[in-house]
Amino acid sequence: MRKIIQSKRVSAFLIVILFTCYGMWKLFGMWFVLAICLYIAYYAATHRKELARTRWQDYINPLKWGSVLYASFMKFLFPMHIVEQLVLRMYDTECRKCVANGSCLGCGCDISKVYTPWDRCSEGNWGPMIDCVEEYARIREEFPVEITVRYEKDTL
Repeated sequence: MRKIIQSKRVSAFLIVILFTCYGMWKLFGMWFVLAICLYIAYYAATHRKELARTRWQDYINPLKWGSVLYASFMKFLFPMHIVEQLVLRMYDTECRKCVANGSCLGCGCDISKVYTPWDRCSEGNWGPMIDCVEEYARIREEFPVEITVRYEKDTL
C-alpha cells in the first residue's frame, strides 16, 4: 500500500477513478453496474491465458484493479507506435544534444515540443506524429529503425 501512495501520479489517477465511478453510479445507477460487469466479462474472455496465470490474491486486491485500469488508460493514451515516435524524436542522433540542452541548438525553441503530435523539428529531423498504425507500419517498412537500449556500465 505504501508503494502506491508514494507515487503521486498513480494515487491521483486512482482518486479520479474512484470519484468518476461514484459519479457514474449516481448518474446511471444500475446501468453503470451492468456496463462494468459486461466489461469485466469481456476482459476475462479476451485475456483468458493471462488470467489463468494470475494469483488468486490479485483478484481481490483493489490496488491491482487500479493497476489494470491505469495500465489500460496509459496503453490507450500512448500506443506503441506513438511511444516509438517519441523515442525517435528524443534519442535520434541529431536530437540528443538538443534534448539534453533543453532547447533546440539550431533555433533556440523549447524542446518540450517533442511531446506534441502536430509539431515538427525546426531543423527538419522529424515531422508530425503519425496516428494511424497501418500508415506508420508502412513507413517503418520503407525506413526500418532499430531501437536498442545500451547500459553504459554493462560488462557483458
